Amino acid sequence: PHVLAGTLWGILWLLWMTLARGYRADGSLAAITLGLFLLFIATAAVALLLLALTREVSSALSGSVIIAGSALAYSGSSLPLTGAGWFPRIWSNVLPLTHYVSLQMDQVLGASAGPFLRSAGALLLYPLVAGGLAFALILRTRRAQ
Repeated sequence: PHVLAGTLWGILWLLWMTLARGYRADGSLAAITLGLFLLFIATAAVALLLLALTREVSSALSGSVIIAGSALAYSGSSLPLTGAGWFPRIWSNVLPLTHYVSLQMDQVLGASAGPFLRSAGALLLYPLVAGGLAFALILRTRRAQ
């Protein structure tokens, strides 16, 4: 439900910006919408991994705050990463928002399918890697009980 609610909220924002405010995207609004869905799936997978690792909701939420709090700054959307050191560049590439922002900006500018596929592919890695690892940890914990 959280993935669908977040995606719906993002679609409403996108419709508001394009229909009511007159902004336009030279690329595909459907691709941006798919990107929103993938962003929320990726975020849910990371949250599930944090919960599986810590086994405590409060600790998982604390970890989520660290990730979400730094996501905007390290995604390249508010602070430039050009000339940044190794840590900001690596952390930026670990965050799902970085790949969504890239996908969205490419679609706004009307980029070809290649950049979209790269960003969407990166977003798909989160449910596969983080979600898969979380699932494995949950199964291991369940078997140990």
